[in-house]
Amino acid sequence: MFALLLAAAIQAQEPVKDLLKVPVHSAAEYRALVTLLSDVDDHHAVARTGEAIAYASDAEQALLRNAGIAFRVEIEDLQSFYAARAAAEAGPRGPGVGSMGGFRTLAEILAEMDRLAGLYPAIASPRFSLGTSLEGRPIWAMRISSTPTVHDPAKPVAWFDALHHAREPMSGESVLYFADWLCSNQVGNPEAARLVATRNVLLIPCVNHDGYEYNRQIAPGGGGLWRKNRRNNGGSFGVDLNRNYDWEWGPQWPGSSSNPDSETYRGTSPFSEPETQRVRDALALQPPSLSMSCHSYADLLLYPWGYNTIYTPDDALYSSIGNAMTSENGWSAGTIWELLYIANGGSVDYHYGVYDTIAYTPEIGNDTDGFWPTPSRIPALQASTLPMHQRAAKWAGAWATRTSEEWQEIIGDGDTD
Repeated sequence: MFALLLAAAIQAQEPVKDLLKVPVHSAAEYRALVTLLSDVDDHHAVARTGEAIAYASDAEQALLRNAGIAFRVEIEDLQSFYAARAAAEAGPRGPGVGSMGGFRTLAEILAEMDRLAGLYPAIASPRFSLGTSLEGRPIWAMRISSTPTVHDPAKPVAWFDALHHAREPMSGESVLYFADWLCSNQVGNPEAARLVATRNVLLIPCVNHDGYEYNRQIAPGGGGLWRKNRRNNGGSFGVDLNRNYDWEWGPQWPGSSSNPDSETYRGTSPFSEPETQRVRDALALQPPSLSMSCHSYADLLLYPWGYNTIYTPDDALYSSIGNAMTSENGWSAGTIWELLYIANGGSVDYHYGVYDTIAYTPEIGNDTDGFWPTPSRIPALQASTLPMHQRAAKWAGAWATRTSEEWQEIIGDGDTD
């Protein structure tokens, strides 16, 4: 009973948000919308659809009306909608993989890491801490390799992280699913065995421990809409960890906010947050050749640049790999600025800009899935990401394959003399 009362008290601190759709006809209209609302969805391709998705309280909706901006409410009380939708799939746990609307809680994520390490100690390391979060929680990682307890500098690093944004649980599930596939197929599957033997596969299923745990506290049945970490800004909370990296950080680009109330608040300085500092330090110790920083939702595979409307020198390579990665799931692949928006201070720009890592961001799930897909959708979404993760690990280093063979009969003994 006490736990339920505590959850209700914490939840009451957060305003109820509805999902809105807002017609947008120009970049100027989009900027005006972002100025008025704290939570305009930065996964939604406004240029393609002609409308923005936003999550707004009644008070923010009044601001839109006063400004003469038309909108329609698609879903009222989105957090409750997600929770009720998950609960409708029978039983307290339903068909998902965890107890929080079908998704794993933070404790269940760690239990899954422990399970893999316990069952496959020869290839899966015990989870190890990269350091602590703002609220003192260890940020856990694990390595899958034929040398799991040490970083082998002779092997290329394939990097997988998730849950920079706390309301995107499918991102973490995709990383854990890939970890399970590697471990459970290492015997009997030549591709998995070869990856384990030739790669350092580094996995961080949850970067934002504090924000994710906060979502469990305010919405134990799933559906929590908290995105940022839990930095106390003095009147508001949270820094967007995916705007806090030291690559074109700052107000010179329109892809982050200086407003602490905004969901894209970049913080007071680059790497101001312990969570991004821990990721930065891990990258420096074992720079990846190819990385996947997983998010949701949009059915997109994004790559640099995000901070400006220019292409990287490796755009042809990015396009080739991206199109191959999405050949099975049918997602669109392209630069962040082409497919979505300008976003500066992001992790993939930092990976590429500092370490020349070929860095991607999968945005997992469609508009119907949203941030908290129904539990029954989890297997299909896991399956949609597995080929991408497999190819990311392969292409982190050399990966020769034998294609077709051609035979030609030669008359005689082959002596041309």
